[in-house]
Amino acid sequence: MTDRSERDPLSDVLDSLRLQASIHEHSRECRNVLPDTIERVTVHLIGRDGLWLHRREDDPVQVAAGDLVVLSRDPWHAVAEGRDSTEWNDATPSASVLCGFFDFAAGSENPIVDALPELLVIPAGELDDPLAGLSGLLLAEAAGSRGGGRAIVNRLSEALFVLVLRWHVTHAVERRGVLFAFSDPRFQEVLAGLHGNPERAWRLGELAELAGMSRTSFSVAFKELLGLTPMQYLGRLRMQRAAERLVQDGVSVGEVATELGYETEAAFRRAFRRVLGVPPGAYRRGERTASDEP
Repeated sequence: MTDRSERDPLSDVLDSLRLQASIHEHSRECRNVLPDTIERVTVHLIGRDGLWLHRREDDPVQVAAGDLVVLSRDPWHAVAEGRDSTEWNDATPSASVLCGFFDFAAGSENPIVDALPELLVIPAGELDDPLAGLSGLLLAEAAGSRGGGRAIVNRLSEALFVLVLRWHVTHAVERRGVLFAFSDPRFQEVLAGLHGNPERAWRLGELAELAGMSRTSFSVAFKELLGLTPMQYLGRLRMQRAAERLVQDGVSVGEVATELGYETEAAFRRAFRRVLGVPPGAYRRGERTASDEP
């Protein structure tokens, strides 16, 4: 049995979302000029000075060796040598940018991605020891040619993502969102309960008791920090779990509805469409936009 003091809701959530990291390029420049429809977290570890981050309709941002750039929704962007986009070129790779992305097998609609800012630039001089050490190890391993290097880099990248989350929680000016709730003693047991047993018919009074607060104080504080009422948060959590299950082979909509505590499949279908915008069947087929399916 796990002791209360050892519970780690953030790790539990990352485990349930099934974080996947992959380094896909190590080059002079790095770009994603696809439409703004990809929903994954992108990372650029800058290997030398003199580079610029370009984003749509935003002024370029100069980045330096050792800086860590994180984009939460993988929008149109480029890390290139020139401040002016006309200066971009396809020069021979020179190991200046380590590019990769973080994805989640449970889908991109999750509280971790939602909690990150659209752009996070961590200057090399502000990296804490664990993040600086891991970043240096990643650059060194990616630049080498030893066997197993790609696997090592990808595994290290998963740890890098968690350290980025830690850094953000420590340094963010606006302390709101689920990442800060995980570090708030009032809500740690609440989130552990919700994420550990989303199928349970939780009552507001039970959650308030876990937080050691009155129902009213708990409701106000929860919504102020997370932007949702406790029941809205639980509803989104259930649908995130449902989305993960629906893409697995051999799992029916009815089974998912039962697993998540819904008395009827119809009630589950209504809740799924209300939260994710499409019916369960359409989501299973890979449709992520509004559908006319009942």
